[in-house]
Amino acid sequence: MKKHYLFLLLIPIGLFSMSCRKIVTEVRVYNQYGDGISNLVVGPDNFGTVNSGELTGYQTIPEGSGTITGVDVNNSNNILTGTYSFVGESRGTHYYTINISAGGNIYVTQP
Repeated sequence: MKKHYLFLLLIPIGLFSMSCRKIVTEVRVYNQYGDGISNLVVGPDNFGTVNSGELTGYQTIPEGSGTITGVDVNNSNNILTGTYSFVGESRGTHYYTINISAGGNIYVTQP
């Protein structure tokens, strides 16, 4: 009988812990642009300089919308900009790749 009480006690604890899980957004950047990009900022996070052909590691950013900016390392007048929106996802960790194309276009994919 005690085993049944323990089991009945564990069910609400398990449901409560599952309902408290946060939404975690992990983002990395893949630079396919012909030059490196310095001061690459995604929302509040600075990825620093991302060389051409480089895939960065993941960084956690807050859920929501924001801007992406960076500067061509060989031409400081060439500023790349874009936006992202990570809103309304289910609880848990979600992984995204921000791709910077050879033409300088910025788009988001999920691996």
